[in-house]
Amino acid sequence: ANAQLEEMLRQQQTVLTGQQWKVAERIIKEIKSIEKVTTSKLMGMADDTGGTLAGLEFRVKKIDSLARKIAGGAGPEDINDALRYTIVYEPESFAKNAVDVMAKLERSGFEKIAVKNTFRPGSPYMGVNTTFKTPQGKLFELQFHTPSSFNVKQSLNHVLYEEARLINNTTAKAAKKLAGLEAKMVENSSGIRIPRSVDMIKAFAAE
Repeated sequence: ANAQLEEMLRQQQTVLTGQQWKVAERIIKEIKSIEKVTTSKLMGMADDTGGTLAGLEFRVKKIDSLARKIAGGAGPEDINDALRYTIVYEPESFAKNAVDVMAKLERSGFEKIAVKNTFRPGSPYMGVNTTFKTPQGKLFELQFHTPSSFNVKQSLNHVLYEEARLINNTTAKAAKKLAGLEAKMVENSSGIRIPRSVDMIKAFAAE
């Protein structure tokens, strides 16, 4: 499955244009100018609230992945995950600490743009995904996970998600394959313990 996915990604990469690569390079350059201070801020907040900043080596999106997103129609001003972070908390303290970190960011001059909470039974992906804007005006993604939800996302569902993302859902055969992938992701996520009081994390979208 991994080899097949890599081949699909390679074929998609061959159709990227030079302009798309240039835009991706510019976004990465801008992100790197604010990455260190943002990382330091989040590391401090994670430490203060008993969390772990996980997957830090992946915080800056790979340029080929970013270029593919642009090729798919995303405008540079809409891309929120060129810089991305994940804080992991135990289920018992998850909700309170996630809310605390979001409040601390706002008090530090960061603007909350969006919050999406998918911790619910039957969801193919469980986590809390947020988008913030730095004081310098750059968007970044901050995800909140439990150890279990992070493991399922990284170890089980990531490849399935990428394969589903690449399916051109225009035929009955493609739709059947997509449904199968989504069902497998739901199955993988079914054993994740829903964090206590997670409903206190409400959906939000800035106007």
